[in-house]
Amino acid sequence: MHRKRGWWVLERYLGELLLLVVLGTGAWYLFRRLKRDEEAENGLGIGTGDLDDEDPDDGSNGPEEGWE
Repeated sequence: MHRKRGWWVLERYLGELLLLVVLGTGAWYLFRRLKRDEEAENGLGIGTGDLDDEDPDDGSNGPEEGWE
């Protein structure tokens, strides 16, 4: 009986291919998560900074423009 060319490769290495896909996806996820956590610690991520620190609204800058 003659097999189609190429199918034996898939049958033989399907387990290894699936393992590589799972491990690669897990490594990519961990890398992205660690990078996101590092950006949050350094204040580089979106939404991590506090805008009120730069310009406090406690009246120390004088009255706002347009108010009488």
